[in-house]
Amino acid sequence: MRFDLAGWGAELTPERSAIWANGRWLSYRDVNARAICLANHLHGMGLGFGERVGLLADNHLAHFDLFFAAAKLGFIFVPFDPQHPVAALRDAARVVAPSLVIS
Repeated sequence: MRFDLAGWGAELTPERSAIWANGRWLSYRDVNARAICLANHLHGMGLGFGERVGLLADNHLAHFDLFFAAAKLGFIFVPFDPQHPVAALRDAARVVAPSLVIS
């Protein structure tokens, strides 16, 4: 069973504020729509359940997008901290073995 917080929030309180990003509030409906769109796009790229998808980025809305899309598609979201040294990131990526890393 997957816990789809974005879908659940969109079903119960679609207009309720969920995330403050880029100077405005995103509702649960907005967050869910973004997650569905991203999940569909990643599925179209051949990604699926159990695969690892990494994100190498500072604080960004993409963290939420990938987190909520993971619940829909069943992939494992792996955030990488760009502040870590390159060698540490390389070692972490070798251990995690992501199918895709977004930066």
